[in-house]
Amino acid sequence: VEAAVLRAGPFVFAPSVEAGVKIARVLLDGRPWSYFEGSTVFLPRKPGKYRIRVFPGSPAGPHLSAASAVVEECRWNPADLTLTLRISYPSWFHGPLPPRAPLTLLVRPRGRELLSVTGARLLPVEDQARPAADLPAARAAGILLSAEPGVVKIRFQ
Repeated sequence: VEAAVLRAGPFVFAPSVEAGVKIARVLLDGRPWSYFEGSTVFLPRKPGKYRIRVFPGSPAGPHLSAASAVVEECRWNPADLTLTLRISYPSWFHGPLPPRAPLTLLVRPRGRELLSVTGARLLPVEDQARPAADLPAARAAGILLSAEPGVVKIRFQ
C-alpha cells in the first residue's frame, strides 16, 4: 500500500493507516517499522510518500504504540532484543522544550522484560497511576519514556 502525508501540524497526531488486520510486523519503505498499535500503522509526522507492507498476526516483539515526537526510525531487532528509535522535534517547532516537557514514548513490551534504556529516561509507573488504585492498569499499558531528540535504544531480555 502507498500513502502520502500531505501536511503535518501541531494539532495532528501521527498520521496513520488502518490495516484492517491485527499487525505482527510492518515494513515502511522496505525497512522494518515498529510503530503500530492493533491494526493501525503510524507514519512519520512529516510530509512524504510512504510504501507500507503489513504482516498480519500477533506482534513479533516490542513496539512503539504512541509518541509525541516525530519518529524517523523505529525497528525491533530480534537478534539482540533491542527496539531502536530515532526521534526529532516536529518541523514546525523551533527551540528546545522546557526541561519539564520532554518528548514522550509509549512502548508495548509484548511479554518481554525491560533490561536497559539509553537515550531516554524511564518514567516510574507509580508516577503514572492517579489514583494509586490505577497502578495495575498503568503497569499493563506499557513502558513510558521521556526523551530528547536523538537515538533511543530499549533492550529487553
